[in-house]
Amino acid sequence: MGIQTQSATIAAIILLALGINLGLQERRVEHRGAFIGLLTAFLFYNLSFVLYQVNAGGFFTRMLMFSGAGVAQASVRFFSRYLNTPMATARLITNASTVAVAVLGVTRFGESAFLGVAVAGLAVGAYGYGIFRLYQRYRESQSGVEVRRLSYLVFGGVVSVGFSTLDL
Repeated sequence: MGIQTQSATIAAIILLALGINLGLQERRVEHRGAFIGLLTAFLFYNLSFVLYQVNAGGFFTRMLMFSGAGVAQASVRFFSRYLNTPMATARLITNASTVAVAVLGVTRFGESAFLGVAVAGLAVGAYGYGIFRLYQRYRESQSGVEVRRLSYLVFGGVVSVGFSTLDL
C-alpha cells in the first residue's frame, strides 16, 4: 500500500467524521446539505481510489471515474448554493460531461487513461471554478469581516486545487 493509498484512507476517515459531525449538529445552515453532499462525494472518491489501488482494473476503475464525476457535480451544486448565485453554464458543462463519463464508463473506454485524465480535469476544473467564483465574491465584498473570512477560504481553496492538481 503506497503513500497515496494511505493518504486517501485517512482522508476518507476524516471526511466521514466531518460529515457525521455536521449532520448531527442542531444548527441549521441553508447550505449545510450541499456541503454534506460535497463531503460525501469526496469520501466516495477517496474510497474508490483506495479500492482501485488495492484491486486495480475493471469495476474499480469505473467506480473511480464515476466518483470523480460526482465530485464535479457536488462542487458545482455546493458553490452555487453557498454563493447563492446561479451557475447555469458550469452546471450545463458538468451535466453534459457527467453523461459522457457515464456512457463511456460502461464501454471499453471506461478503463482508458484518457477518460481518467478527462474526469480528473472535470473534477478539479469544477472545484477550481467554484474557488474562482469565491474569489470574485471576495473582490466585491465591502465588509471587513467577510473579506477576512473569504480570504481564508480562497487561500485554502487555491492551495487545495494546487496540491490536488499536482497529486493527480
